[in-house]
Amino acid sequence: MADKSWDVVGFKSRFPEFDKTADALIKRAAAIYDELYKSAFEDLRVQCEDYFVAHWLTIEDSDDVETSGVVTSKTVGPVSLGYASGASMPKYGAYGSTKYGRRFVELGSTFDMAVYIA
Repeated sequence: MADKSWDVVGFKSRFPEFDKTADALIKRAAAIYDELYKSAFEDLRVQCEDYFVAHWLTIEDSDDVETSGVVTSKTVGPVSLGYASGASMPKYGAYGSTKYGRRFVELGSTFDMAVYIA
């Protein structure tokens, strides 16, 4: 059985890109996760919480919001790409706007459990 405890130190070690993020902000994101999903995801709880928190932090720091998604168009000469936004990816809803959110939804779907998509 996997370890079901989650903490800021562990989160920062698994997601070093958030190493300089204030602990209080990370704890705030974790509290939101607990309100929504505390009893969900069984043995993947730590992983799911990690991805939710990383998604929330990325959204919170809007300068770092990832704009990548599924390539929906492409042009070769003078180069052009188009990406699907979270809104056009109904499976992910608002979670589609970051790679962390998409992974969170994928992990949640392993339990045939609907992730609350806003």
